[in-house]
Amino acid sequence: MTNQNGWLKDAAGLRRRAEEKARVRAAALPENLAAPSPEEARRTLHELQVHQIELEMQNEELRHTLEELEDSRARYVDLYDFAPVGYCTLSEQGLILEANLTAAGLLGEARGALIKQRLSRFILPEDQDIHYRHFKKLPETGAQAWELRLLRKATGPFWARIDMTTAQAVGGASVYRTMVSDIAARKLAEEEKAKLEGEKRQLELRQNQNERFAHQKLESVGTLASGIAHDFNNLLGGVLAQSELALEELRAGSNPEEGLNRIRAAAIRGSEIVRQLLCYVGEESGVLELVDVSQIIEEMFELLKASVSRHAVVRSNLGSDLPPVTASPAQLRRIVMNLITNASDALGNQDGVIRVTTRRVRVGRDWAVATLDPLAEGNYLQVEVSDTGRGMTPETQAKVFDPFFTTKSEGHGLGLAVVREIVRSLRGAISIASAPGKGCTFQIFLPCAEYAVQTTHGVISPAEEETLQFQAGTILVVEDEESLRQPISKMVRKAGYSVIEASDGSAALDLIQGKQNHIDVLLLDITLPGASSREVFEAATRLRPDMRLIVTSAYSKAMAAESLAGTVNRFLRKPYRLDDLMGLIRQALQDQQG
Repeated sequence: MTNQNGWLKDAAGLRRRAEEKARVRAAALPENLAAPSPEEARRTLHELQVHQIELEMQNEELRHTLEELEDSRARYVDLYDFAPVGYCTLSEQGLILEANLTAAGLLGEARGALIKQRLSRFILPEDQDIHYRHFKKLPETGAQAWELRLLRKATGPFWARIDMTTAQAVGGASVYRTMVSDIAARKLAEEEKAKLEGEKRQLELRQNQNERFAHQKLESVGTLASGIAHDFNNLLGGVLAQSELALEELRAGSNPEEGLNRIRAAAIRGSEIVRQLLCYVGEESGVLELVDVSQIIEEMFELLKASVSRHAVVRSNLGSDLPPVTASPAQLRRIVMNLITNASDALGNQDGVIRVTTRRVRVGRDWAVATLDPLAEGNYLQVEVSDTGRGMTPETQAKVFDPFFTTKSEGHGLGLAVVREIVRSLRGAISIASAPGKGCTFQIFLPCAEYAVQTTHGVISPAEEETLQFQAGTILVVEDEESLRQPISKMVRKAGYSVIEASDGSAALDLIQGKQNHIDVLLLDITLPGASSREVFEAATRLRPDMRLIVTSAYSKAMAAESLAGTVNRFLRKPYRLDDLMGLIRQALQDQQG
C-alpha cells in the first residue's frame, strides 16, 4: 500500500506542473495590448495552437501515466492479496493493522474481521510463550523468526513459521511487517523422517539384540552340549564298568544282581536327562487339559514332604475355588517338584521352612512384579514357592535358568531351565526374588482358563494295576534294534505270551498279511527300515481291526501320532522299563477281551 500511495503522488505532481506552466504563460502576456497587426495576430494564434497541442500531449502523457499507475496498483493488490504466504502489519502492541487475503485464509477469518485483533489470539495456548519470547526481542534485533502452531477457525491447529521485521509507518510510528507461512507439510515430512529414523534405530536395536541373543544361544548350546557329554560319559562309563564287573562275577559263579541294578539305575537316570532335555526344547508337553493346580499340589503333598531334606518343614497355603489353568498334570508336577527340590537344597544342613502358596492375581497396567518374560493383561494363577535358605547373588540369579548351570555338587542343571520352558509353553512367566542370606522366592504365573475343572487327575494306583487280568495272547514285536528287541521278546515270553519278532517294516507287513498268524497286540516302533511304520499301522488297522496297538518311540507321543496320521492310545517313550511294557500289554489284552 505504501508504493501505491507514492505512485498516486507522482501523478498529482505532473498535473500540478502542467497547470503551473499554463499560468506562467498567461502572466507573461501584457495587460493592455494594442490591436495586433495581422502578422502578430497570426503569430499569436500559431503560438496558441502550439501551446494547445503541448497541453493535449501533456494530458495524453498524464492519462497514460494514470493508466500505468492503475495497472501497477492492480498488479500490486493481486500480488499482495493472493501471495502464497500471509502478509500482515502489526502495531507495537501486536494488533493487526492490515492483512492480505492469504493471511485471512490461513486464520479462517474475513480480512475485515482481523483488523484490530491481536495475532496472539490465533496462537495455540501451549505455544504462546514461544510467540512472546520472540516478539519482545523485535525492538532490539529488528528481525525475528520462529515456528509455532496457529489456530485456524474451521479446521483447528496447524504448524506455521512467523517472520517479523521492524519498519516505520507514515507518521513515524513503528510497525512490524509480518509474514505467515504454512509449514504443515514440512512438519509432516519431518515427522515421517523422524519416524523412519526411529524405526531404523529400533530395527538396528532389535538386530543387535538378536545378535546378542544368538551369541548367548551359542554359548548356551555349548554349555548344553558340554553338560550332556559330561553326564552321559559318566553314565556310560558307569554302565560299562558295571557290565564288565557283572561279566566277571558270572564267570566266577557269583550273583551280579547288584551290578545289574546299578546299570538299570544309570539307564533310568539317562532317560530322565533326555526327558528333561525334551521338555527344555518344548517337545515333551503331554496332553493339555483343565487342571486344578491346588488339587495337583495337594495330591502330591506327601511326596513333596518325603522329597525334601530332614531339616526342612514344608507348609502350604493353597487357595480354594481358584480358576483352572490349561496344562498337563505331569507338567505341573514337574514344575512344583523342581522348585521344592531346589528350595530343599538351598536350606542345606540348616533348619528352615519351605512354603507353597497358590492364589489368583490380576495383571494390569499397574503391575509391579518383574518377570523374566512379559505378561499380557489378564487373570493368572500364581504358584509361589519360597524358602528361608541361603539365597542367591544377582550373578547367580542371572544364570540360574541356563541349562546345565548348577551350584550343586551332584546336580545336572536342567531343573530350573525345564521349569522356565514349561512355563513359557503355557504362555506364563516366572519371577525370582532373592538375596544372600535372605532366602529365595519363585513365583509362577499361568493364565487362568475360562471354564471350571470337570475331572480330577489321579493316577493308576499299584493296587488298581494288580487287579488287571493277566491274559494269554500273541504279541508281534516290531523293533529294528536287536539289542532292544531281544530282551523285550524274552521278557514277554517269560510272562507266558507268544511272541513273533519282526526286525523291519516289510517283515511286519508280511506277518500281518499272513492268514496263519493270529496277532492280539502289535508293539510298533516308529522309525523302521523297509516299509514305514505308517504302512504297518494302516495295514494292521485295515486287515486286523481287533488287533490292539502299543506304539514306542524315542520321540514324543504327539510326534508319533503325527507320523502314523492316526490316534495313539497306548504309548511308551524310549527308554522304558519292561514292567511298564508288561502293564500296557495286560491292559491291551483286557481291553480286547472286554
